[in-house]
Amino acid sequence: MTSLFRSVSFRVFLPIAVVTAGVLGLHIYFLQVQERAFFDIALSNCAGRGAMLLIQSMRHAMLQNRKDDIQEMVRDVAKGPDIYGIRIFNKSGVVVYSHDPEELGTQVDLRAEACVDCHAEAGKARVPERGMAIRSFRTEEGRHILGMTLGIDNEPACYNASCHAHSPDQQVLGILDLRLDRTQIDATLARHARRALLAGVLVALLAALMGGVIVSVSLHAPIRRLVRGTREIAAGNLGYVIPVSGGSEIELLAQSFNQMSQDLKRATDALKEWSQKLEERVQEKTRELERAQAQIVQAERMASLGKMAASVAHELNNPMSGILGLAKYLRRRLDRLDIDPALKSEMSRDLEVVENEAKRCGNIVKNLLLFAREGREGFAEVDLNEVLNRSLVLVSHHLELVGVKLETEFSSQECRVIGNADELKQAFLALLINAVEAMPDGGVLRVRTTPGDGKVRVEISDTGVGIPEDVLPHIFEPFFTTKTNGQGLGLGLAVVYGIVQKHRGQISVDTKLGEGTTFVVELPVNPHGAAASGQPAPVSETTEG
Repeated sequence: MTSLFRSVSFRVFLPIAVVTAGVLGLHIYFLQVQERAFFDIALSNCAGRGAMLLIQSMRHAMLQNRKDDIQEMVRDVAKGPDIYGIRIFNKSGVVVYSHDPEELGTQVDLRAEACVDCHAEAGKARVPERGMAIRSFRTEEGRHILGMTLGIDNEPACYNASCHAHSPDQQVLGILDLRLDRTQIDATLARHARRALLAGVLVALLAALMGGVIVSVSLHAPIRRLVRGTREIAAGNLGYVIPVSGGSEIELLAQSFNQMSQDLKRATDALKEWSQKLEERVQEKTRELERAQAQIVQAERMASLGKMAASVAHELNNPMSGILGLAKYLRRRLDRLDIDPALKSEMSRDLEVVENEAKRCGNIVKNLLLFAREGREGFAEVDLNEVLNRSLVLVSHHLELVGVKLETEFSSQECRVIGNADELKQAFLALLINAVEAMPDGGVLRVRTTPGDGKVRVEISDTGVGIPEDVLPHIFEPFFTTKTNGQGLGLGLAVVYGIVQKHRGQISVDTKLGEGTTFVVELPVNPHGAAASGQPAPVSETTEG
């Protein structure tokens, strides 16, 4: 309640309500005064006309001195509505005619209200002025009476008549006293006053209601919107806009508030954007440092593994060559021996196993030497589109067996680089075989080449199972494999990495479980320019679970 009295709306509304009530009260009061005066004049005129009409009606009977007719006429007229009484008394105050028979012959009190106009002092008569006198009084019962006295003039017909003995010098023969009851008129005025008061109250309430609505719409509602706007801003909703529909001072204040809110939001957004960009740059630099560190670690690891692989390969190459040669020699000797056929067949199978395993070890040694080799022998201008086509021919039969659809998008521009065609074919062939093996139930193999910016980009994509996140960091490590039962040695991607590194290129992986994997190889057109920078071949890995 206290807040209501302190509100701006109440402070504006209260003076309006007080002024409206005061104006309406004064208006109703003056209307009542004018209405009462109008009724008084109308009633007086009506009483005067009635009195004069009564005198004219009695004139003939008075000339003939028919007192009974005059008395009857007075009594009949007194029966009319709102007539309290009629009487006629002479100049001495004796009632000669009256509606009330008991009043006949009585002496009128010269100090009464009906005689005060004709007598200056009690007991002294004076001739009344011509015309009528109006008076208003209340009876002992509380009835409001309007009295009117009218003098009956002494006309020539009266003092010349044989039946009268009036002196011509006598101006007034008597007084007609007509009294009207104003009770109903007062009740009507009171009823009108009550209705006017009720109408005034209704008008005041309506004016108050309209004023309240106007104040609420034009003042209270805009202020509430401003308060809500400040609360929204305080809550962090800097983009909040206050609805504006008008040109009042409060609406102009709301527009200024909206402008301030928008400026604050822009400043905050700019600060957030700058902070976000700074955070992104820090994260990007952090990732670059992590990639650089990973590349250095990978390069050092691969260099160490390469040296170890070269040493192991050299140590194993000669024994494996001897074992392979001896196995072949023993198989030829076995064919010339005349022994039990069953024993010969069993020994031949054993020697074949020895020969195959020796060849397998020889291939391992060959791959180890290829992985460890750092020279660039055999580098020449190579068309990567042609190298990829030759590699695809080698896996085309495998594609048909597993139901893999091939889609190629080779650039119409030249995709030539300086490199070793055989090594590049070996690298692409390893990537193609891995892609096909990732789709045992069929799928789509996509191969794409794109030249530009001094390098050629080769993308090999499959729709296979994808690479798990825990496996991805190790795919280029030598001897790391996810195949079981000796199906792989784990040198395929390590060799690919070594070949790409030798050509000063980059290799990256983008994979998503259940959707497939994309290997991207970027080779510089001039590897000698890339070599001058001293940068190893970076490896980037991206995975989505």
